[in-house]
Amino acid sequence: TPAEVAIALAETAAKWQGLSISELANLPRMTAAHPLAIMRLLSIIMPVCYQGMPELFPLIVSKAVNLSIEYGNTEQSPFAYALQGLFLCGAMEIETGYQFGQLTLQVLEQLNVQVQRARALQVVNGFINPWKEHLSISSQRLKEAYQIAREEGDLEYVGYSSLTHCEYAYFSGQSLFGLEPIQASYIQV
Repeated sequence: TPAEVAIALAETAAKWQGLSISELANLPRMTAAHPLAIMRLLSIIMPVCYQGMPELFPLIVSKAVNLSIEYGNTEQSPFAYALQGLFLCGAMEIETGYQFGQLTLQVLEQLNVQVQRARALQVVNGFINPWKEHLSISSQRLKEAYQIAREEGDLEYVGYSSLTHCEYAYFSGQSLFGLEPIQASYIQV
């Protein structure tokens, strides 16, 4: 229910109160086996849940963020942080959402994350950074997310990144004629 979602988001916000969001990048590496397994499962079902049961999606993301705060960062944490930022921007808490986007990028680099990197980058550049940065910047970064998704073999995010890249390039002033060869190259994949 919407009330359960509101409670979950409030509980998650309470976990980082007293800390700056950027401090979450300094959490230790998650080592406990049980939370690691849960994080892996949550990260797998997040995109499916977004499409199939969107009412559960915020609860799953909140659980992943809470586990990261409690037990430390793992390779799945950046994707969860990015999705938390997406929720916050959607709730018009732009500055806090943007900070979660920056946290995502910081943890990706600190942990040298190679798994689900494209997913995190697509969410940050597709749904968070455009609130504060020009679309042309996000468009270029989405092109990079597309390439990383290809390298990871993540066809779902190959599609999302290419779609959003083309949309933002168009909204930034690129002509449809200029986008046609780019779209054609994406279709080849």
